[in-house]
Amino acid sequence: MRERIRLFFCVLLLFCGFSVSGKAGETLKVDCWMEVSSASKTLYVGDSCLVSYQLFSDLPFNKVIYPSEKDLKVKHGTMHLVRRENDGATFRVRRGNKIYYSAVVAQYMVAVDREGKCKLPDLTFQISFYYALPAEDFFSQFMGRQKVQTFSKNLKAKDFFLDVTQKPRRSTTEMMKSGTIV
Repeated sequence: MRERIRLFFCVLLLFCGFSVSGKAGETLKVDCWMEVSSASKTLYVGDSCLVSYQLFSDLPFNKVIYPSEKDLKVKHGTMHLVRRENDGATFRVRRGNKIYYSAVVAQYMVAVDREGKCKLPDLTFQISFYYALPAEDFFSQFMGRQKVQTFSKNLKAKDFFLDVTQKPRRSTTEMMKSGTIV
């Protein structure tokens, strides 16, 4: 009986010395996408609207390279970058049976000066992902430094449309009730 226990511990110690999994040169497949949203789908001519680009990924990300200013062209309107998310505010959200990392990576202000349907340009973001490599041996799991591997991927945002309409006219009585000077 003692020999079996001794053999069991020897085999256990032998397996603890082997690498758990993965090689440093392998790249992982990442499940990621970009969602585009705005405060409202309808925009009045001459008004502006804030459009947010939110990244979802099953791996953590640490760097986002934004499209250049020349790519921000909107037909009959303007689009400019308002805010870049650099404070590291990443959240974990559940979609279906899986948990994803999520962050609003950029916000753009869009203004259109003609009525109709406005299509925002297809923006491509370069995102840097990272993941922790498994420890090489049993001792490194507790006392060694954690090794991290990074890789980049280009991610294109889906098409996004805004309906642009004329601002509805108000009657004089409506203006008087609101306190606006006529």
